[in-house]
Amino acid sequence: FTYPVQFGLTYTSNNWHISASGYYNYQNEFDYFISPTERAKVRLNPVSFNISLLRYIDTDREARTPKAVGQINRDYDILKNKGLLNSWFFGVGPSSALRMTKSSYLKENYPFFYDDFSTTLVPDLTFGRYFHKVDANLNLSYRTYGGRYEGFDTEIKTRRHSIGIESVKFLFDYLGFVPFAGPILSYENLSTSVNGTVYNENKLALGLTFGWDIRVIKSREFLLRTNLRYYPNLHMDINGDKMMFDHLEFNFIQFVYFIGRKKALSK
Repeated sequence: FTYPVQFGLTYTSNNWHISASGYYNYQNEFDYFISPTERAKVRLNPVSFNISLLRYIDTDREARTPKAVGQINRDYDILKNKGLLNSWFFGVGPSSALRMTKSSYLKENYPFFYDDFSTTLVPDLTFGRYFHKVDANLNLSYRTYGGRYEGFDTEIKTRRHSIGIESVKFLFDYLGFVPFAGPILSYENLSTSVNGTVYNENKLALGLTFGWDIRVIKSREFLLRTNLRYYPNLHMDINGDKMMFDHLEFNFIQFVYFIGRKKALSK
């Protein structure tokens, strides 16, 4: 991670968001291994400039008309009468796993990999039930991700399979932005392959789930969700050292579908 200083100007209109900015990265030097034991100094240009042009897209504009509000209220009453405000749901979406802690196993055995920053895409699958009265979810969640280090005739591959039971409580609703938080207890299968030699470890782990729903209308059959998960000190032991798996999982957008709502409303 680097932490540059950024400055700029932004102009906002009814439909457009225009920004011009620059940043100064004072962390512009680092060491790079040119052999398993030798390092070279790398220096980067610390100054960068950018300009961006964004167009607003209001997907809920039609929901603000009197006719739409009336239909939304009728849909809510239909789901309430049929007991479908409490709903089963499934969700799917892409995530990223960002390394949070360096591994002592790499530092002691393969120092040329120690500072490598690994990130990977993660499939985020979930199935559970939403409880309307308490505004909370209880669900199963599955993710898997792997990493790879390669250089100087050495290849290290990691893989994590995680299936967990998580419960989150929605905290408040600010104009359709609904944050949530709660614990997750998961069964972890962790593995590391070092030049073909495979190490495995299975364990239970406790983590934290937090994020937010985009839930402008409570009676819709689907919504968009962002999940973040963190497992402090999640690791596997290899010959007395730690290979870390305490990544921050950042789910960009997850599509969540409430089973049975569409059929009930179509009738």
